Amino acid sequence: MGISAREAGELAGVGKGAILRSIKTGRMSAQKDVKGEWDIDVAELGREYTIHTPNGTPEYTAEYTANAQDTPREVALMREMLNRQDEVIADLRQRLDASQAQVDHMAAVIAQLSPPQARKGWWARLLGGA
Repeated sequence: MGISAREAGELAGVGKGAILRSIKTGRMSAQKDVKGEWDIDVAELGREYTIHTPNGTPEYTAEYTANAQDTPREVALMREMLNRQDEVIADLRQRLDASQAQVDHMAAVIAQLSPPQARKGWWARLLGGA
């Protein structure tokens, strides 16, 4: 659950219009809720604008602090996932290369079995002649 465009503007120190322009131009993503109002993720707002508290200092929430403690474990898990994906990609590339070699071989065999037929000229094709 996020915040409204007005609240986002207050946190970022800009107007609601600036927030809506950022969404419209694609610099910031947001979704509309069931009432048709913009629902903006605070992290997305922080990516585009500097978020300030009423006293002018950057805002760091308890949620951010809790997530920061999980970061090393998450990084290790993500690296493991990337390694697995690299293995899958290497396997798929090998299979694709093998399949392409089979296709090339079969195309060569077909070309040897059926000699190319002479193509009729355009006038013979037009009149249906031999």
